[in-house]
Amino acid sequence: MSDILHKALQEYWKVYRTDPKGYFIVGKNSQQHINQNYINNLFKKYLKSFDFYSNEIRFHNLRDTYATLMLRNGCNVFTLKRLLGHNSFSSTARYIKCDTSDLEVAPSVSHSLEIGI
Repeated sequence: MSDILHKALQEYWKVYRTDPKGYFIVGKNSQQHINQNYINNLFKKYLKSFDFYSNEIRFHNLRDTYATLMLRNGCNVFTLKRLLGHNSFSSTARYIKCDTSDLEVAPSVSHSLEIGI
């Protein structure tokens, strides 16, 4: 996490999260969470404002992208599973998007391993 994001989250925490057992991102009061429809509509609103709107792009795509980039940049699948809050690896696997370039890297990594017998 970048220092700027960390500081922004700390400031948010001080102002909006009055109940330590409550939701991290709250609605109109600290006892109410923001629902998924609200987030999706807000996301679409901002995509439209940047002339970047598509029916195929949803807020949840950010989670897919996050998971894929974390894995490509060396995050192990056990850590990724935990970061995404999943109970099973099958749930985590649904978020990971691979393409042919990912498959090309796999043999070079496996060939570089030395196994001592």
